[in-house]
Amino acid sequence: MPYIGVSPPSAPLTSSDIADSIITEAKMADDAISLTELKAGTDGEVISWDASGNPVAIGAGTSGHFLKSQGAGSQPVFAAAGGNSPFFMATETSDQSLADYTATKANFTSEVLDSNSAFASSRFTVPAGQGGKYIIHAQCWFIGTGTNLKGAYIYIYKNGAAFAESQMDNVSQYYTFPVSVSDMLDLSATDYIELYGMHEEGGDQDTNYSHVFLSGYKIIGV
Repeated sequence: MPYIGVSPPSAPLTSSDIADSIITEAKMADDAISLTELKAGTDGEVISWDASGNPVAIGAGTSGHFLKSQGAGSQPVFAAAGGNSPFFMATETSDQSLADYTATKANFTSEVLDSNSAFASSRFTVPAGQGGKYIIHAQCWFIGTGTNLKGAYIYIYKNGAAFAESQMDNVSQYYTFPVSVSDMLDLSATDYIELYGMHEEGGDQDTNYSHVFLSGYKIIGV
């Protein structure tokens, strides 16, 4: 700009040289976070950037949560620490009838644990963003008629097909006994887990089983 007399000395600007509100929202690259929002931000919030390089506010997490990276291209989120979440456990509250030599889905009527509200309709469904390696464990307690019971089987089903199984054969000398199965599964979002049971009784008489449970949890850090 033109001036009269001696040129003023060059000096760097300081914060006191800039009046409040002199930089308007129109001068910002994007108004995803306005000056008003920056000034009135909430204690505990953090600022990240979206896919276009524009600033976005990440809401404050719950006390005890940590800021969890979701990898390049995704904004971080506040998440609960540890706990091998998601985790779940479901049980039955009464016996269930099983037809001879017919794989039958276990009907779970009680949720003992369900960290992500992901267990419903007697199945666990992996929540969005929670794919990974899971430990799944299940048990059925069979009640037979003694001399007729030849074998008992349980199966962990993944997406409608048997993935892992356990069995007891030649069990005619027992009246009640448990069968359990455990395995580690690679699961992706929307994959679902169910439990099926089957027996060989050699006739039309049903076998009931109680003391049944299906449980699992995600392995953290794998």
